[in-house]
Amino acid sequence: MNIIIEQITSIISSFGYLATLVLMAIESCNIPVPSEIVLPFSGFMVAREGLSFWGMVLASSFGCVLGSDLSYFLGKWGGRPFLYKYGKYLLLTKKDLEISEKWFHKYRDYTIFISRVLPVIRTFISFPAGIYKINFLKFNIFTFIGSFLWSIVLIYLGMLAGENWEKIRVYVEKFGYIIIGLILIGLIWYIWHKIKKIKNQK
Repeated sequence: MNIIIEQITSIISSFGYLATLVLMAIESCNIPVPSEIVLPFSGFMVAREGLSFWGMVLASSFGCVLGSDLSYFLGKWGGRPFLYKYGKYLLLTKKDLEISEKWFHKYRDYTIFISRVLPVIRTFISFPAGIYKINFLKFNIFTFIGSFLWSIVLIYLGMLAGENWEKIRVYVEKFGYIIIGLILIGLIWYIWHKIKKIKNQK
């Protein structure tokens, strides 16, 4: 288990803020790289390597904005036809669009901010925002603020783990493979579930 942790943390340690920025940008492009894993590890490295907490938070937030902008423009330029034709490659379904429509009708522009602090929904909200042609400046402001708050919480939790690493190390070594296994199972289930929904919508 220590080898796994060292490999993951070495990536963030080697590339620092850039690694977090890129990984969060990828997540915001609807690719299943869960921030619930990336950001705590980033916080872990803040504690172990002496990186800046706020620097890591900003890297994460700007990464979210960059990835979200790409997804936004795909939605704006491609619209629904793009979703119906290529959405499956982004793990986006018609059901996702229906859910986002309800959110936009209920909360309007604030949907962007609210969705950014909610698991799962935060990963696909940018594409429909482009379809609905939400004001680009507002979109970026709400995306940044929501991502900023989300990043603070998860990075801080990871930082606490890093500061107390010696205390929790025994538990990580004992249950580490189980934890990693559960994370992988959850990720595989999520991808399989999305693919299944995409096939059923045909």
